[in-house]
Amino acid sequence: MKSITPDDVIQAIDQYLSEQLRSKLGPEQKKLVKAEPNSNTESNIIKSIEVKKRKYSKPVRLEFFATTLAKQLTFGSHFSKGIHPDSKGDNINFRPQNNLPDGIIGSQQALGDELDASGNSAALPLADFFDIQIQENKLRDLIIGEHQSLEGAFSDDIATSKKYQESFYNSLTSRQESPKASGVNKQLLWPMQNAIKKDSYRNLLPLHPTILINKAFTKIESARNSEDNRKNKANRYNRLSPPLSGIHGLVKNAQNLNDRPLPFLQA
Repeated sequence: MKSITPDDVIQAIDQYLSEQLRSKLGPEQKKLVKAEPNSNTESNIIKSIEVKKRKYSKPVRLEFFATTLAKQLTFGSHFSKGIHPDSKGDNINFRPQNNLPDGIIGSQQALGDELDASGNSAALPLADFFDIQIQENKLRDLIIGEHQSLEGAFSDDIATSKKYQESFYNSLTSRQESPKASGVNKQLLWPMQNAIKKDSYRNLLPLHPTILINKAFTKIESARNSEDNRKNKANRYNRLSPPLSGIHGLVKNAQNLNDRPLPFLQA
């Protein structure tokens, strides 16, 4: 990651925005080719193209990402809304410092580069922006790691670029100065030493471990849909049925061998 320079980040962002603009202008440019020259239709299409060019220009787009979408979308590993759909509590991005003892499974084993998103679905383009690939890393990795290559990457003005970077960092890390819970969240009172005598309990607020759940679901689905499992299912239905016992078995086996019942069983 140390070899990444600000120019690398700027080039990747510019390429991403250019591709976004190209996809938005494609339909308009096709209409423009078919429009009658000097007509109102042609004029309206040209105006629409200019509007999109301004909308997807780097200064406008990054300001929109940092000041609007970053406030509508939060990323993390544990989500309050997973406990209750009406929860307005804060989410967290859990990054443990210590490993769990052997034999105990938790989010520590599942955490990697994955992050889940919660918030306004209209703000999901921000997730695509964070997934911009820069060499072997994604933009979100650089932001979370506060990499030095981000200096001046989001704006020509250093102060503005730093402000945008902080906004992106807060969105990705779910950093809250005063984290809040919700009335619909569950609470657990964990007893401390001499809890009953001292009335000493730690109030725990469980959150939905979305990364751990997604990791487990992915492994289960991968096993279910694996080539070996599909072959086993096919073999199970193609396998010959075990022979029946008694007179019914004699009749069935005779039909399989001779395609007709035994003579002494004929009417």
